[in-house]
Amino acid sequence: MISKGKTIAWLTDEAQKWVNSYVRHRDSAKGWFVCISCQELKSVRQMNAGHYFAKEFYKSVRFDVDNIHGQCVRCNKYLSGNLIPYRENLLIKIGEGIYIRV
Repeated sequence: MISKGKTIAWLTDEAQKWVNSYVRHRDSAKGWFVCISCQELKSVRQMNAGHYFAKEFYKSVRFDVDNIHGQCVRCNKYLSGNLIPYRENLLIKIGEGIYIRV
């Protein structure tokens, strides 16, 4: 346990909420965003903060904002991240030098 009865799991979940909120804000404008995978313009109500390297398996980049981008619910949840177009668009967005660092 950490001070004031907060567990590491709770603190990790709280940190993830703040990082995801930042990503949603960064990748949207006036209530709209373009999905990193399918490149479709969608309402922010359909937006997830999608990780390229899954947070469950790649703990070292869980909070790295170069690894997290606005992604629609369809691509993130129902297409398991739709990773092939995600990678192509990620390289365009952040560049290969940063991608390799992540």
